[in-house]
Amino acid sequence: MDIAVSLTHAVAGVVDVVNELTYAHDDEKLRLIDPIPGGL
Repeated sequence: MDIAVSLTHAVAGVVDVVNELTYAHDDEKLRLIDPIPGGL
C-alpha cells in the first residue's frame, strides 16, 4: 500500500494523502510465478 501512497503524492496538485486502504486477505507471503519459464 505504500506504493499507492507514493504514486498518489507524485500527482500534480496533490497536497496530502490519507491512506485508508484495507485488505481482506494478507497476500504478502504469496510468491509470483513467471508464466513464461525463463521470462522474456
